[in-house]
Amino acid sequence: MEKKDEGNPPMAVTGSRDENEDVKSTMRTAETMLRLVPVALCVSALVVMLKNTQTNDYGSLSYSDLGAFRYFIFCAFSCTRF
Repeated sequence: MEKKDEGNPPMAVTGSRDENEDVKSTMRTAETMLRLVPVALCVSALVVMLKNTQTNDYGSLSYSDLGAFRYFIFCAFSCTRF
């Protein structure tokens, strides 16, 4: 006994697949943006931290411990690679 495929015609199946690909493409774009936005914010925070200085009546403050900062960046980069 043969079973007949009484489901959707082939064109209807490919049409729904195109819709799924559009949804996947939109999700991929949203996921990429959600990954890139925090990276941009972290880079801008690093720049602000390095360029920031404060001066008042008691003296001036600036970030000058670049050795520790390089170590921090190296550790952060190593963790993101895994």
